[in-house]
Amino acid sequence: MRVSSKPKYGFRVKDSEERDVPLPDDLLAELEKWRARYPQAAPLLATEGGFPNRKLLRTLKRLAKRAKLNCQQCDGCKGNLGECHEWTLHKFRRTCCTTLLRSRLDLRTVQTYMGQADLASTMRYLGPASSKEAQARIDAIR
Repeated sequence: MRVSSKPKYGFRVKDSEERDVPLPDDLLAELEKWRARYPQAAPLLATEGGFPNRKLLRTLKRLAKRAKLNCQQCDGCKGNLGECHEWTLHKFRRTCCTTLLRSRLDLRTVQTYMGQADLASTMRYLGPASSKEAQARIDAIR
């Protein structure tokens, strides 16, 4: 998948870091089927008018609330809307980065996929392995 600016929709890639990001083969196949079925369709997450949905955060927060995933502790949960501050779109980016690093993809490759100019920014997501993970890795050393 190519991450690039889309001036037509008012979208600009941060720091002009256009990049290619690999997708799992099964997801790519599904996206290709969708595009074949709807060749004239607007972006995948579009509004009825064909423009990118700029209310994804609000949608995420409503879905989390409906699924009873809110923390029930923050000011957002206690506020009128009951929208948890813990749920952010960036949470998915952090999860992706952490998952790639824990899957032993090398740091420089993950840095490139995430579009980060500074290696230290990527390293923030590299936390210590759990006790069980660490023990399994130590046991595998022979």
